[in-house]
Amino acid sequence: MQFSANSAGVLQPYLYSVTSAGVATELNGGQPLNFGFSTDGRSVELAIPQSLLTPTGGTAPTSINFATLLNNTQGLPSDFNNNPEYTISPPVVPVNQAIKKVGIVFSATTAAQYFGGGQAGATAYSDLFMSVQHQAEAAGVSYDILTEADLTNVAKLSQYSALIFPSFQNVQSSQVSAIANALNQVVYQYHVPIITAGEFMTNDQTGAALASPYSNMVNLLNVTQSSYGTATYSVTPDPTALTSKNPVIAGYTAGELIGGASGQFAGTTP
Repeated sequence: MQFSANSAGVLQPYLYSVTSAGVATELNGGQPLNFGFSTDGRSVELAIPQSLLTPTGGTAPTSINFATLLNNTQGLPSDFNNNPEYTISPPVVPVNQAIKKVGIVFSATTAAQYFGGGQAGATAYSDLFMSVQHQAEAAGVSYDILTEADLTNVAKLSQYSALIFPSFQNVQSSQVSAIANALNQVVYQYHVPIITAGEFMTNDQTGAALASPYSNMVNLLNVTQSSYGTATYSVTPDPTALTSKNPVIAGYTAGELIGGASGQFAGTTP
């Protein structure tokens, strides 16, 4: 549900509910909200009773996405298609710091689109996912397997020492906002790091790019794509290794082609 607090023309904020069609209805009996300006007049604090944000017959909200528009020219965020500038959430939950465990996230949505989709892609994703489990086991790190259904549960995610996403390029379009908001809380309120590779939450379940595809990478990882392209490369035996009779390449001759690829990895510079 959408609300707006306006102070156009007067130095008092009034609260309105706003329908999907843009129809605004004044709330709080037409009275201004409780508010206060800072001594320098550069900031304002509002107090909005939760009861005013609870729909009739509905439940009270547990979090609020906050965006603002100043004088109808300057917005926070600058693009309203991006994640909200702030998410006001319930107080943080207790975390047992004595438990050292990571969460490894299996994304069925990404698996369905991995390497173009199909059985080959699903198998490749499963191989990748299992390799991460094996690495954790080899390092003696305890882990739980999580799914996309867990990614909106802040209380659960906050208990992990790190969240590992072997690949999370694709996400259900209906869950993008909820997952991004939850991960934002986990990263910045609970300081749980995200470990991942490749593009992160950039495409939907069909493979189509999201409206602002790299905003989640910027907000959660502080990285974005700077360039992309295709490449051709080949692998041949190292002359020094051949001379020293390294058993790894035993049987190969100088200049012999071991492997290679051409144009298969768009977005990757080897």
